[in-house]
Amino acid sequence: MVLRIILCAALMGLPGLSQQASIFETASIKPAAPDGHGETRRYAGGRFTATGITLKALIQRAWDIKDFQITGGPGWVNSELFDVIAKAPANGAVSGAELNQMIQAMLRERFRLEIHRETKDMPIYSLVIAKSGPKLTPTIAAMQTWSRGNGSLVGTKVPMDMLAGDLLESQLRRVVVDHTGIPGEFDINLKWTPDNADEAGVSLFTAIQEQMGLRLESTRGPVEMLVIDRAEKPSEN
Repeated sequence: MVLRIILCAALMGLPGLSQQASIFETASIKPAAPDGHGETRRYAGGRFTATGITLKALIQRAWDIKDFQITGGPGWVNSELFDVIAKAPANGAVSGAELNQMIQAMLRERFRLEIHRETKDMPIYSLVIAKSGPKLTPTIAAMQTWSRGNGSLVGTKVPMDMLAGDLLESQLRRVVVDHTGIPGEFDINLKWTPDNADEAGVSLFTAIQEQMGLRLESTRGPVEMLVIDRAEKPSEN
């Protein structure tokens, strides 16, 4: 179907956007196929495909926010799986920000999604330098790469704010703020024993201190939350 949506910046909840947001030319949303894998991909020209994905995960992708920062809504937003195929108008390249706006508009139209933002004082972590001093390897890589595994975090050209705000937050499911004051980019090869392992081993907190010379301190601070006020299951296409 052709989505016809005009959204102002206030409705999008994002200051600084233009009066009219981009929209997908076509968008198909169906209950997920039994073999869906929860993959999301962006293709050249603004094509967006997501298979076996929840509405919560789509919101996370569209608003570029962590899943633990999304709350509210009916229970199915984190359990019902959908397959999405959407295509932007063939009028040139689409930036990442424009694609996010298109996904937001699609979710508002097809899921009748209504949201608002709140800032709450919540437990967070502060990443600081351990008493032993930092144990970091300055990068010599030409390209930034990173990968997360079950008990591993490996990357090249990683600055401290990315380590804290992107990589560690996803592992800890809590906001992590970089207070190390360490400039530059580093190669990271962090290993620990995951919580679901049968054997006892090194925790992530211990691994960060022993392997990187850094430390995670528990504290409190403001956390931006995205609250789902309304969501409805979409009719197919």
